[in-house]
Amino acid sequence: MFWVRKPMSIDPPNLIGSDIRAIRKARGLSQRRLAVLAGIRRATLSDIETGKRTGKLETLRAISEAMELRLCDLLDHDRVKNLV
Repeated sequence: MFWVRKPMSIDPPNLIGSDIRAIRKARGLSQRRLAVLAGIRRATLSDIETGKRTGKLETLRAISEAMELRLCDLLDHDRVKNLV
């Protein structure tokens, strides 16, 4: 007998991306402004927020620093819930 696993409703890239979006909006930043502060393209930020792209570690670090967060806080969903 085979067991079929139910797919997760939210996978880690989507979870990180949605957390970035929630923090960005809570801080009143547009995608364009956060991208400029982080030194990345707006399209890259959009792809990360929607889960189309996972983002390299240095990109996630740049985003976290632009939002004045530690990278470990950005990657910890439970901590992010307390930030927004």
